[in-house]
This record gives sequence, structure tokens and C-alpha cells, in this order.
Amino acid sequence: MGITPEQTNIEDGMAQKAEEECARYDALLEQLPRDIQLLGLGSNGHIAFNDRELLEKAFSAKNGDTVRRLYNGEDLRHNHFNSDMSLMNYLAFYSGGNVEQMTRIFATSGLYRPDKPASYYEYTAIKAAKDTPHYTPPRASSAAPKAVSSGSDKA
Repeated sequence: MGITPEQTNIEDGMAQKAEEECARYDALLEQLPRDIQLLGLGSNGHIAFNDRELLEKAFSAKNGDTVRRLYNGEDLRHNHFNSDMSLMNYLAFYSGGNVEQMTRIFATSGLYRPDKPASYYEYTAIKAAKDTPHYTPPRASSAAPKAVSSGSDKA
């Protein structure tokens, strides 16, 4: 498409002060013309969570304590590769297999080791994205209401 990084603007999903980041981004949108908007879509078609929302969703899940401990750098599997893979699997689930988002979030985790090549994290993310089912938000029930008998249809 010929779009350079200088031509793109994105919110900082990991900003410590979300309100200030929203105000900064709103001001930027007011200043700049927009020709096109690209959204991250999960493999099942849902619009992806931003990084902060993804982590909040993962941390508040039933197994959220495990996700938080992995994210904070605890080697729960007693093997760095297995712990890396475990965190990537959780990230794959909540990101809809978005490898870019998975590697970006992983790089902010305590498990990230800068001495590892980027290809290691990319491989781990791709494997997790292929092998992990993806989160599907709950849908409202579409079942039709049951008919209520008036009692006048006696045989």
C-alpha cells in the first residue's frame, strides 16, 4: 500500500494514564486528515482488543492469576520455552491470533529476554496462533420466547 510508519498514528494501548492518552489521540485526530482506517481483526472476524484491554480481559478470567504470573515473569513451567509458549497461547486466545499484537505485548512482559532474537518470539507467536482456539465474545441469546398457554385450548 506504500504507507510509511510516519504516515500512521496509533493509540498507546499501554499508556499509564489512559485519559491523557485518549485526549492526546483525540487532539491528533482533530488536526490530521484521514483517508483510510485499518483495524486489527481477529481471525474469527471480531475487532481486536487493544493491548491494555486484552491484558485486563486475560487477568480477569478464571485462570487470570496464571496469566498475570506468567506476564510478570514467573517461570511457572520451570522451562523458559514452555513458559513463553504458555503466555503466547493465552495472548493468542485473547488477540484472535494477532501475531503482531502478541509479540508486542510479550515484549512488555517479565518473560521477555532481550538476548533472544526477534525470530524466536515471532516463531513462538505463530505457533501459538495456529494451535490455540480464539476468544469469542458471548452473544445475546437469539432463542425465541416460549409461547404461554392461555388455558383456553383444553381438549
